[in-house]
Amino acid sequence: MPFTMDDNDAALFRALVISSGTANMERALINGGLPEWRYFCRQQFVHETETHFNVHGIFGLSNNQMWWLWPVFLGRVFPIGRLTYEIAYYSSGWEVFRNKEGRILLMTGSHGQCYDEEGNEAEDGIHESEFSLTPKHAVGNYFDRTGSYVKDPITLDLSEWTRLVEQGPPVLSLHIPGGGKLNPGEVKESLTEATRFFRTKFPDLHFRIFMCHSWLLDTKLSELLPSSSNILAFQSMFTIALANPNDDALFSFVFGVQTRDMDQLSPKNEFQEQLLDYVRSGGRLREGFGVISFPYIP
Repeated sequence: MPFTMDDNDAALFRALVISSGTANMERALINGGLPEWRYFCRQQFVHETETHFNVHGIFGLSNNQMWWLWPVFLGRVFPIGRLTYEIAYYSSGWEVFRNKEGRILLMTGSHGQCYDEEGNEAEDGIHESEFSLTPKHAVGNYFDRTGSYVKDPITLDLSEWTRLVEQGPPVLSLHIPGGGKLNPGEVKESLTEATRFFRTKFPDLHFRIFMCHSWLLDTKLSELLPSSSNILAFQSMFTIALANPNDDALFSFVFGVQTRDMDQLSPKNEFQEQLLDYVRSGGRLREGFGVISFPYIP
């Protein structure tokens, strides 16, 4: 009879797998001249296991928590000011181009997604994306300034535009720790310091972009928030492509709860109340994919 684990056993097993990498993590950071980051990695493990215990009443990690801690224990995650940065490798389906004036354009690439009439990615969409690349031109669909798909393809002259990143090279994946405001000044300071940090500590990794996947990059939030919103100021720093709906974001990130029952949600501020009303009336939060050129130049 094959060995099976219940949910509690699986949670404990995940925690043991991550903790078994402590020695390798410390060695990697010491060899990289970054021994001071060992405390951060250990604290992340403590925080995630405490969170799991508070929610489930047992020591361990969820699957999502384990996958977050994996790059932490590989010495690839660094909190710098308001934001946290992960050394990752580009695998997104979007193509990233920059012209001589510094403008960035996202094109749909070769992932063959479909889009509806409103420019939203949808399995039953009526517009299928296209993309082709020759030595002189890139032809395909792109995303407008709101992150929406444009159904009419464009042609980029590659004497004016450069393909900024391809599949595989290192990039800096940007994460947004919860529990605080996205003050624009603090965000810009973090990006400036991150540019210095990664150029100094990882000179052999030739980063081309900061990238971020987050529901906070859903440009439709502009319909709910005032123009002075920190979230909208954060969005304005990125070139964005709207992606799939993220129905879990309302519960996991906006309210920070395990339930998936909207009737059990109790808004504590106007923003939560607005988002709950928006979803109840048929709206859906979407994941946004955003790009900022590296180095960050304010």
